Amino acid sequence: MKSIKLLSLALTLNLFCDMANAEWTLVTENQSLDLFYLDWASLKKIDKNRKIWMIQDHKNANKNGVVSNLSLTEFNCAGQVRYITIIAYPEHMGNGKPLGIANSVEWMEFPPGTTIDGVSRLVCPKK
Repeated sequence: MKSIKLLSLALTLNLFCDMANAEWTLVTENQSLDLFYLDWASLKKIDKNRKIWMIQDHKNANKNGVVSNLSLTEFNCAGQVRYITIIAYPEHMGNGKPLGIANSVEWMEFPPGTTIDGVSRLVCPKK
């Protein structure tokens, strides 16, 4: 059990070191004025899928005090997305002490014309 906790800590520290060196590129804004940034250096191609680190930076804090979300996002490039890891932060651009971490492996469909559809079109190869 102790070795699992140490491995988890090591992976988390590695993640934060990687994100500290990330070069974020603003790619879009939604109707709520949330800004979406990608770290193009983190883009990984796995068969037809694409994984990339993304920040959703909210204009204002939500009711839980979240101002930004850092997520490892995977696109299957066929209209589905899943957020492998989502880390909520109390400050813009993933700054401050994390408020929470969630993991998901469920694929979700997104409608054409949505913000995440626009991000998918940037990340996935053209058809």
